[in-house]
Amino acid sequence: MVLELLSFGTLYNLFNQFVDTTPKLAIANHFHLALTVFNSWMQSINGVRNKCAHHDRL
Repeated sequence: MVLELLSFGTLYNLFNQFVDTTPKLAIANHFHLALTVFNSWMQSINGVRNKCAHHDRL
């Protein structure tokens, strides 16, 4: 329930704070993605979300 209250940027930063790759791999595997692909998608979605939220051009 706590994760529903976090912003996407905070969730992305929390994901990047994991030193051990085991939790990252578990999350990426849940979505049937490689870790590098999942991390890239998280970064891209975070950037697009911020641009849309602040009325910037894509």
